Amino acid sequence: MIIDSHAHYSHKLYQGEYPYACYEDGSFDAQMGNISSMIDMMQQKHIVTCIEAATSFDKIEDQLALISKYPDYFRLALGVHPDKCTKTSWSNRKKLKEYVNNNDIIAIGETGLDYHNKIGFFCKIMQKRWFKYQLRLAHHKNLPLILHTRMADYDVLRILRRHSAILHGGVAHCFVSDYQTARQYIDLGY
Repeated sequence: MIIDSHAHYSHKLYQGEYPYACYEDGSFDAQMGNISSMIDMMQQKHIVTCIEAATSFDKIEDQLALISKYPDYFRLALGVHPDKCTKTSWSNRKKLKEYVNNNDIIAIGETGLDYHNKIGFFCKIMQKRWFKYQLRLAHHKNLPLILHTRMADYDVLRILRRHSAILHGGVAHCFVSDYQTARQYIDLGY
């Protein structure tokens, strides 16, 4: 049994027909299909469910539509991606909480910090603000996090340690560091 722990099938690239890779008889093959045929193929390969993780606040309705169309296959994670923090009004946190409270979600995310674009001070502040908010939201709902962390391990680990009493585990999905850093995430339940 396999669970795809992170996907974005609500993205416009997966509307209509598109190419996808399939592993068959020891090698990869490219196939054309749509979301339904891909789900059928994934289920044949014992991929029993797929977690649709949020990337953008303005795409949540697209995610909800996907989940309602395939409720037996997809599970939903909601959050504000670090790259979208400065483009998402802080007032939207209330709407995010409503989405979380009114939908069957299994995680908060993607959330975290991403400094790879040499972002400025304001962007770092907004990312941290959203990250801490989503940590508390996850705790409120007893949910794990889907962490997106790039070039920001020091700050993410510091925030996670400060909030260790309210963490419920999760996945460190975007990870570009070394084993010692990975061990610190593992020790925190990721």
